Amino acid sequence: MAKNKNRHRWLNIQTATVFHTLPFISVFIMKMDLKLTALAAALLLAGCASDSNNTAATATPATNHAEAASEVSTLKQQITLAEQRLALAKTQELDWLATDLMQEATQALQDAKEYYAVIEKDPTQAHSSSGFFSSTTNWQAAEENLKAFNDAVNQAEALQRQAHTLLAEAFSYRTQLHQLKANDIYPSTYQRLDGEFKTLIEWIADNDAERATQAQPALVTKLRALEVKTVVHLYLDDAKKTLASLKKANISQHAPDTLAAAAAAVVAAEAFITADPRDMDTIKQKADDAVFTLKHTRHIADAVQQLKLLPAKDYERYVVSQETILLNISQALGADDSRDRALPEQGQAIVAYIQQYQRDLADIKQLQTQLTTANEKVTKLENDLSQLNEQNKKVAMLEAQLATLHSTAPVITAAPVKAQAPVATETAVAEEASAVTETTTEAATDSIEAEAVAETKNAAETDTVETTDAVITESDTAAAVETAESAEKTVTAETVTTEAATTTEATTTEVTADAVTDVDPEADKMADVKNSVETTPTKRAATDNTTENAAQ
Repeated sequence: MAKNKNRHRWLNIQTATVFHTLPFISVFIMKMDLKLTALAAALLLAGCASDSNNTAATATPATNHAEAASEVSTLKQQITLAEQRLALAKTQELDWLATDLMQEATQALQDAKEYYAVIEKDPTQAHSSSGFFSSTTNWQAAEENLKAFNDAVNQAEALQRQAHTLLAEAFSYRTQLHQLKANDIYPSTYQRLDGEFKTLIEWIADNDAERATQAQPALVTKLRALEVKTVVHLYLDDAKKTLASLKKANISQHAPDTLAAAAAAVVAAEAFITADPRDMDTIKQKADDAVFTLKHTRHIADAVQQLKLLPAKDYERYVVSQETILLNISQALGADDSRDRALPEQGQAIVAYIQQYQRDLADIKQLQTQLTTANEKVTKLENDLSQLNEQNKKVAMLEAQLATLHSTAPVITAAPVKAQAPVATETAVAEEASAVTETTTEAATDSIEAEAVAETKNAAETDTVETTDAVITESDTAAAVETAESAEKTVTAETVTTEAATTTEATTTEVTADAVTDVDPEADKMADVKNSVETTPTKRAATDNTTENAAQ
């Protein structure tokens, strides 16, 4: 009975164990089925992938080595440009302003570079599958990641522009804090405000620009307070520490007024920084003034302490030492010894001497300026005189050349006049008078033409002389002399022509008057005609000579 009970208990236990492990066995079988299914699917996809690879290998032009190299080069250029853009984005603090977007861009660029590394190693893999279960090629994967990179950076830049527009004042304070290096001086405060700033930018990225704009004034107040605190630390921290040490040393017991003035200077400088923390020139000046008054306070306090410790018998020695200091100053300046006066008067005498010296120095500077101006005028006049002398030398040289040409020019003389026998008959005289009249008319016409030619030559001569004055040099002196000789000959010929023309005109006038005037006394008429006939050959010869000279 006991055995039956034990056996029954054992069967119950086994049965329970079987039923207890049955779910696990079922799960195991299911897993095995899933593994087998997955393995079959993998084999099927692998076959498809290999088919697609083979198809791509046979259908695409990547088998051409030159085309594959070109594709690699193009992809490399795109990645290089992306790296440059990423570096520029970091300088613009896009990684701070749009952290999530820039992280996406960085990861996308990294993936693109990995796909490019595969293609660079084996250009024929450009159009191969990028993964075991992927139908995307390495080239396509690289292009997609580069596109994702550019999209992320574009979004970050758009967010930056919008944030700078809406939060311009806050960005201005943040830039100033960067320049002051507030992060190094008050790092915890700076990081806290920087976090608040990023919260406003995140609101803008989430299309809640109104909320960010409303929160900006409170942020600006905090940023400005940090800026003031930083400027005070940079320019007044030493002065405030010095003032605190003077107060701690009980300097107010020895120089209370001077200490109060120094404390007021420090307070005034801090108040100015609070009102205008960016007026650096004035801030530096006020900080220097505060430091100066603090040093002055310390020296005054030390002197007062020495006086308090000085015994009565040393009062005279102290006064004489102070007077000696004033005497040394007077001697260094070259002033008179004024120790016969009281100490304040000695100081005033030194001041008066210095003021007079400054006035004299100003007068000397003014005289030096006037002298400089006068020297400049003299220099200018000397330059003008030098130029005038050069011009005079040129004129003298041209005059000498002209005189030489005059001395070497040939002299033209008139031909002698042959005497003519008088005509006895009255008819011959009349005919001769008529011929003389015609000859005179022709001579007058020739004379007028000769004068026109002479005027033309005079104009040409003037132009030639002016041109010679302007451009003559040592290298063309011979050409200038030749031109001048030609002009001289022309002048001589013109002179002779003019004289002949004048004589002919006068004779013509007399002959015409005597020939055409109807005078009653017959004897006077014959006498006048006879005289005209006698002088006609001489005048005709002169006219002929004039015509020949003009033709020449």
